[in-house]
Amino acid sequence: MQKNFPREYRSSAGLLLRQQTYEDDVLTKETEYDAVGKTSKETASQYFPGGQILRTQEYTPKDGTLTLQRQTDYWRNGNTHAVLDKRS
Repeated sequence: MQKNFPREYRSSAGLLLRQQTYEDDVLTKETEYDAVGKTSKETASQYFPGGQILRTQEYTPKDGTLTLQRQTDYWRNGNTHAVLDKRS
């Protein structure tokens, strides 16, 4: 059985809505796309020596590029590790 694989979700018109990456049968990265096919939100799991961190990054389009608006890192137990918030 395959343990590392991508998964895509598309609209009925074929537009890519969400793309997921699995490693060892665990979702490690999920990217959501807006109506024009640009990344609107990305969630990734990363491993660090102190434990596994879930990193959530939110992007918004600005001047033809994506700008990181907020990044939040959570320990797997749910406690917040760090927040980078460019909106505030």
